[in-house]
Amino acid sequence: MKSQNALIDDFIESLRNELQGYGELLALMESQQSRIISRDTPKIESSAHEINNQFSIIQSLKTNRQQCQAALSINLGLLPDALYVDQRKCLPDDLKNLTDALVEENNSLLNEVRLKARQNQLLLYRTVEIMQEFINQILPRTEIKSYDSSGQKKTKVQSKVGLYEAVG
Repeated sequence: MKSQNALIDDFIESLRNELQGYGELLALMESQQSRIISRDTPKIESSAHEINNQFSIIQSLKTNRQQCQAALSINLGLLPDALYVDQRKCLPDDLKNLTDALVEENNSLLNEVRLKARQNQLLLYRTVEIMQEFINQILPRTEIKSYDSSGQKKTKVQSKVGLYEAVG
């Protein structure tokens, strides 16, 4: 059985690792955003793979942190799923500022990641819209947009001209 100090050290290390994971994810998303803006399609695809890999790493880091947190909670006489605010009350005073800063920074980076993901999603959506408009100019067609009974958008497309007619 690990000592309380060892469990606290494990928890702090897991917070640091998770923080590093979020930082790396944010850097990948920023890189992806610049690739989207410069319309570097091959690198956009590769960045999506890198981001997915980093998400997997973060899931593993998060699971590890939760396990460390649960072990610490039990050692502190709390329930395994105790919140950090409850754990904090039982931590030595000299470690409260450190753990507070790590938890706060993790939450801050997570919010930045969410914002960057939303920005990239909107940029990609707009890029697809622009390409669709370009294709529609080359191959005119009629789009009928409506909503089905579940509220989902349905689009029915009817070509106005054939490919050879549009090209020729």
